[in-house]
Amino acid sequence: ADWELMRFSGVEHGFSEWESGAYNPRAEGRGFAATTDVYAKEFGMMTANIGFLPATAREFVNVTEAYGLGDLETVIETDDMMEFTMMYSESVAKRPTLLLLSMDGSNDAHVVREAQRFFTLGYNVATTTLFSSGFPDQASLSGSANSAHLAGQVNKAVSWVKSKMMFVDGQVGLVGWGFGANAVLATAVHHPDIFNAAVAYTPDIASTALANFTAGQTKPGSLWIGVDWDQFPHLHALEANMDAAEIEWEISMSAGTKMHFMVDGHANYHMEAARVAMVRSLSFISDTFGITANAMGTHEPNRTIASLTEQAVTYPFRDETVPGLVVHDAAQATPQNKKPAVVIVPAWAGYDRYAVLRQNYFAQMGYVTMSANIYGLAIEETYADFGERIAAMAPYREANNDEKSLLFADKIMAAVDYVKTLPEVDAENVAVIGFCFGGTGVYNTFRNEKDIQASVSMHGNMMTTRDFTNVASADMKGKLLMVSGGVDDGEEGESLASHLNDLSKYGADWELMR
Repeated sequence: ADWELMRFSGVEHGFSEWESGAYNPRAEGRGFAATTDVYAKEFGMMTANIGFLPATAREFVNVTEAYGLGDLETVIETDDMMEFTMMYSESVAKRPTLLLLSMDGSNDAHVVREAQRFFTLGYNVATTTLFSSGFPDQASLSGSANSAHLAGQVNKAVSWVKSKMMFVDGQVGLVGWGFGANAVLATAVHHPDIFNAAVAYTPDIASTALANFTAGQTKPGSLWIGVDWDQFPHLHALEANMDAAEIEWEISMSAGTKMHFMVDGHANYHMEAARVAMVRSLSFISDTFGITANAMGTHEPNRTIASLTEQAVTYPFRDETVPGLVVHDAAQATPQNKKPAVVIVPAWAGYDRYAVLRQNYFAQMGYVTMSANIYGLAIEETYADFGERIAAMAPYREANNDEKSLLFADKIMAAVDYVKTLPEVDAENVAVIGFCFGGTGVYNTFRNEKDIQASVSMHGNMMTTRDFTNVASADMKGKLLMVSGGVDDGEEGESLASHLNDLSKYGADWELMR
């Protein structure tokens, strides 16, 4: 199985709930952007709102009609061993510039290829070597003792980029791989105000100057970090230090990845994890620069379709008859043109209006959507009282209680099994997405090896919903995306570590955005 986890700085539990004080439209929007990409990848459907992003890690060059390589101009200058290169276009208006930093501090073939890739996506692109007469090699700039010098080299390169204002609009982003990613983090420590957005692919966070993050007088730029699984033991220290420095951060992690998994040709290269990291980071950059409007985190579905239909249904669970709702676009999903299904698992109040609107949202993209009505109340009927909600959850949610875990999973699977019977549904391709209490339910179906192709948990509690103490093997199916608040008590510390270790121990395929 495949899993992914997303985490966001300063984001609390319940960030997708519109009426909650924890509601965070950026985190919700970023989570839905990743969700639609996961579903599109698994089911071969078009990704809405981020259609400029490529399908595979090897298809970035010339991925857009707007920016081919034909109008590329190049300027190269040197200063004390440092070689600066900028790729730009005179045929378009000024646009943001990305400064790329290679995995070994040189202008190697990999970073040149990546520069062409980013240029085709609509950016001016600069590259730089990081060595000078005072710091002639990687060893002279490595380790926390030299982080200020490393950041100084990046600052020098950024100053050169900004001197070319005839080409750029003033917005500068940093993108680094390996040693270059270490340089990005060092810059966030020592010069946090020189960039708008920064991306660090697999930095060595154990040896970076984590303790030196300090809150400055100016607001630092936003930071996206692609952390490989081997670096997970150091993740909490990194997050804590960035929080203390008031840095706005986002972290993405995929199962089984190692240092340099982004670098094509490296022994640790992982093509799908590289594609995922590139899609997530490009979306982050464009959101930060305001290049793309993200309609994911809005209170209502972003467009109205006349052929969208809501159908009240009932479906069986053991000896119960459960009220349900099916929503689909009759112009897209038909018995002759079957579409994948998305099953919505609601938060703790019950199957509320939010869940219904999310069904409409996915139905607009061509999916057939189905309610997983855990409590069995009428659709849009909810428990308003706190005590009632706690009592309603109790049969389904308790750490290391396999009976409750399986009950919750089976209740969700009743909705999955029903939607598979609909004539307009491609029964081989079904996804689930859960919110809060429903996100915990998604962990239950995944950890109990239910046959679901793509699973997404939005701020679900990472309690050990299934006891793996005496389990010799587990066959967790499909991919799991976890979207997590960076200050969510249910997704921190031992809960997070135990959950991810369980998934990795049994070979699950996951992605984390945090």
